[in-house]
This record gives sequence, structure tokens and C-alpha cells, in this order.
Amino acid sequence: MTTKHKELRVPPASPAGNIELVAVGQCVPSPTQPRKHFDPEAMKELTASIREHGIVQPLIARDLGPGTVNGKPADHLFEIVSGERRWRAAGEIGLEHVPCLVRPMTDGQAMEIQTIENLQRADLHPMEEARGYEALLARCALTVDQVAAKTGKSKSCIYQRLRLCALVPEAEKLFLDGKLDVSTAFLVARVPVKLQKKCAEEVAGVHDTYDPTPMQVRQAREHIECNYMLRLADAAFDVKDAHLVSAAGACSTCPKRTGNDKDLFGDIKGADVCTDPDCFREKVKQHLIALKLRMEAAGRVVLPEDESKKLWQYGSLKYNSAYVDLKDHCYEDPKRRTFAQLLGKEAKKEAVVAIDPDGKAHDLLTKDRVAEALKAAGVKPRNLHNPADDAREREKQKEERAVAAEVALEFQEAVGKAAVKVKPVEFARWIVAGLLELYDYDERPLAAAARRYPKLEDKDDAYVAMGEDVGKMSLEEATALIAELMADPDEKADAKLFKVDLAALTKKVKAERKKQAEEAKRQEASGKGKEAGGQKAEAETLKKDGKIPY
Repeated sequence: MTTKHKELRVPPASPAGNIELVAVGQCVPSPTQPRKHFDPEAMKELTASIREHGIVQPLIARDLGPGTVNGKPADHLFEIVSGERRWRAAGEIGLEHVPCLVRPMTDGQAMEIQTIENLQRADLHPMEEARGYEALLARCALTVDQVAAKTGKSKSCIYQRLRLCALVPEAEKLFLDGKLDVSTAFLVARVPVKLQKKCAEEVAGVHDTYDPTPMQVRQAREHIECNYMLRLADAAFDVKDAHLVSAAGACSTCPKRTGNDKDLFGDIKGADVCTDPDCFREKVKQHLIALKLRMEAAGRVVLPEDESKKLWQYGSLKYNSAYVDLKDHCYEDPKRRTFAQLLGKEAKKEAVVAIDPDGKAHDLLTKDRVAEALKAAGVKPRNLHNPADDAREREKQKEERAVAAEVALEFQEAVGKAAVKVKPVEFARWIVAGLLELYDYDERPLAAAARRYPKLEDKDDAYVAMGEDVGKMSLEEATALIAELMADPDEKADAKLFKVDLAALTKKVKAERKKQAEEAKRQEASGKGKEAGGQKAEAETLKKDGKIPY
């Protein structure tokens, strides 16, 4: 059905209105009706009731004057202010007329009646309720006190529902679809508009493939407070500075600070919580720009941002950092003073400035320098772990392994073919087994361990000769050899048997490696010099050719 009518004129009638039977075809739905969805099952029940009992309660309508219905002129059109469901049911049944209480009213009065009636529905969705209160305040120019009086709801209830109007369309849809309940929707509505869609989807579990179920209210509150709210007490910037970001003003008077809106944020622990992460981050950014300028103007060295970020873990310097934070306490100091207190103002002048992930500045001094200063102050820095020491230790161990490998090769060449035929460990254990058997030791565990290894074939003259030498040893000499073989049955034991000076061999290898390292350094330095000379010559050539400006 299509209708067309002129702007409303208020006909002369009793303010209370008159009951009239109005043709179904002359009634038109109201464009300001807040109820947009009519449940099919509920409509079936209402239609059956009207078919049996008729329309018990008249519709409320207002006379719009002449207009057109489906292209045909009509002397009077009646806008249904209240009772559209009854009118729809009457049309379904085929009734020709419906009883209407026709009253003169303005657009604002009509909207007020519609909204209040809609708010009294038993199946009203909280979002529709919120929009209803919003309409009464905005379109009907009512106050919250007046709305409370007309609806019978408390002011706090109205204020709480009105907060839902802050939901962005995507969040509102999730709410209407049942992905958010009224409690979680209220929490999401407090999040800034730019972040609200993302927050609503997280709370509703939209993109969670592991557990797509919506969060419970407690879980949602913790998630939002952790990810979308920031403690002003921990801010790196001055929260009272109204000029840091002029458009935002001072945090202390900002409506997005929880302490400034207790009706909205009464459940948040602490009054100094920022609910606008974007604004907070912008203030941190501007604070850092100003901080760097101040530090550089004072002649301080500020570490690059990427270098600073690598220094921190869990809110403090990493354990293996090369620096000490001067604000940290020195645990070797009986008075537990900070490093800054122990080292004095001069230390701060030497320190570099590093910015942590929260935007706070820290004065850092290298551990080596701190150790020197503490030693001069009479404090022994036992726990200053320097990663440079680790690097040096790793290099030392690497060199020792390399030396050992070369010594082993030199040793194999020195002992000749006899040592090549049998692994040193195997031969050493064979000697132990022989000694145990020769002197009939009563150390059963040791004897059993040695005898698990197969005896060597007595085919090689070198082994036979050494076996005879062992047989000539005294008990004391044999005992000493057993102890040495069991403790280190490798090169040292074989060296003694084959009469090779391991100490001299090791010294020789180290000297050769040192010489090789020095030669490598000389070649590297020479290569860099040649490269630099080549680049300089090339630059001079380009300059002469006029290909680069100087």
C-alpha cells in the first residue's frame, strides 16, 4: 500500500479524542514507528485472537486529512500511531473497519506515544529500548527526568541503556544477533569508535577458530581492560599537560578518563584509567619527540628506537644486557641504594638515554663502567653479568677446541702406525684389564667394567713390547698408571705409553695458530686499505668526469 498526504494539520476535536470506525484501507502505517520487526508466530496468535474475539482495544490514530492510497484520492487518511499489529491482523482476516481513538496530536506527540508504548513491550530488545530513550530525548525534547516519569524506569536504568547507543553498526548487529549479551555489549560500547568493531568481534568470538563462543562478561571485562584501557599512573607523559595534544587536552579532565564518568565506568578499578588507546599512543608519540629534542639539546646521547627496544623484557632490562639502569637498586650495597645514588651526578652525564616500550626514558651505563665506578666506591659488583664476557668465553672455548683437534692430528702422526691400528680408549682399557689381571685386584666393579671390552690380538710387536714393559712395573707404578688410564684414557695415556710430549706438541700448535691469526689480520687490513683506495680513485675519476657533484 502506498500513501501520500500533505503536512499534518490538527483537526478540531476533543483533546481526549473520539472513537471512530475507520476503514482499513484509509489507515496507513506511521513512518516514525520504532518497531520494525513483527514476529510471524506472534502475529499468527494475534490474528487468531482477533478472528475469535474481535479488536478489544482500539487503535490510536491521527487524522492526516485528504491524501491518496494506492494512487486513489481519499478524503481522510489516518496515521496509525499505536496498534499497527492489530491493523495488520484485521487486514489478514478481511475486516473492513477497525475501531480507532482519533486524537489531534503533533509529530512530536505521536512519536512520544509510539516510543513509550514500544518501551513497554515485554519482548523489547535492550538495543531497541536504548534507541527509544534516545528518540524521546532527541526528537521529543524530553529530559531524562520526564522520560523516567513517563516510562516508570529509573534514571540510572535509562542512562545505562543510553550507553548502548554508542555501539557502532557492526557491534550493534552482533548484539541484535545474540553474539553479545547486554552486559558484554555495554562493555564494548565504552571502547572508542575506531577500535570498537575489532573489540566487538573479539568478544563475540567471530574470528576465533579454536573457541568461537562469545566471552562471558568477566572474561570480556578483563580482555577489554587489558587491551583497550591504559593506566594513566604508568603514563610516560604528564597527564596534566593540556598542550601535548591540543585537540585532546589534559587527561585529568578528559571524559574518557574513568574517574570523570563514574556512571559509565563505575565498575572499573581505579579512577586513573584511559579508555582511548589511540589518544594515549598519540600523546606518547608527541612526548617522545619532545623528550628526544630536550635530551639532544642537553648534549645527551639517545639510543636509536630499534636498539632501545631490544634491551627490554618484561618491563625491565634483559639480564644479559650490556647496560645497567641507574634507577635500579644495587644489591651489593648494604644500604640498597640505586646505582645513580652510588655513582653520583657524573655517572648520569656519561650515561646514554634509552626509551622503553612504554615511552619512558632511562639512563643507562655500561656494566664495565659501572663495575669500575663501584670498585672505586668500595662496592664489589658480584652480580654484574656482562654479555661481553660471555662472548670472550665462547671465543676462548672455540679456540681451545680447535687447538685440541689439531693436537690430536699431530699426536696421531707422532705415535705412528701402532696408535692408528687401535682407538686410544680401547687400548687404554685393554692395558687396565691386563694390570688388574696381573696384580689380581679385588676391585670387582672396576675389573668387570674393564673386562667388558674385548682383549686385543697379540699380533703387533709394538703392543707385545708395551705389554712386557707393563709387566715389569712395580705395584705402585701400575696403580698410578691404572688411575691415569681410567681418568683420561685418551691422548694423555697413549702419550705416556708411546713417549710423546703432549705439552710441547700443544705449545707448538698454539704458536702456529697465533701466527696464522696474525697473518689473517694483516691480510684483512691490507684488503680494506686497497678497497678504500679503489673507492677513492673511482670517486676522483667520477668527479673529473663531472658525473657527481662536490
